[in-house]
Amino acid sequence: KRKYGLGLIRARLQETSETVVALQFLIMNLERKLRVLFLKFLYNTILYFNNRNLACI
Repeated sequence: KRKYGLGLIRARLQETSETVVALQFLIMNLERKLRVLFLKFLYNTILYFNNRNLACI
C-alpha cells in the first residue's frame, strides 16, 4: 500500500524538501478527487444498468 506521509521525506536540501512536500500534497489531493470521480462513475453506471434491466421486464 502506498503511503504519502510527510515523515517519509528524505530530501536533504530545504528547497528540495519544500518541493517534495508540495508534490505530496498535490498527489494526495489528486488521488482523493480521482477516488470521488470513480465512485460517482461507478454509482451512475450501476443506476443506468439497473434502470435498463427494469425497463426490459
